[in-house]
Amino acid sequence: MTKQELERPAYTLTVGELVNIIVENLPKNSVVKITEPRQAIKGIHALAKYLGVCAAKAQALKNSGVLPYFQNGRIVLFDCDKVDQVMHTMKKAK
Repeated sequence: MTKQELERPAYTLTVGELVNIIVENLPKNSVVKITEPRQAIKGIHALAKYLGVCAAKAQALKNSGVLPYFQNGRIVLFDCDKVDQVMHTMKKAK
């Protein structure tokens, strides 16, 4: 790193520069896997679109307790990974 880079405030770094700094300072034999975080599914209509079903079917799945969800007031959130896992196990059971 140059002196100019060391004197630069951290909040002015771009994401790419920060990643490069981190990768440069990791041990050489370590493996780094950077994955894009998946967004939560927000709402029944988004869940229906994600599953490829009608909104009534998505609501029925939520109400039956088959799909885990988080609700704060009127906002309902579903975790993509958990929805995929439940749907995969349901598909296997048939």
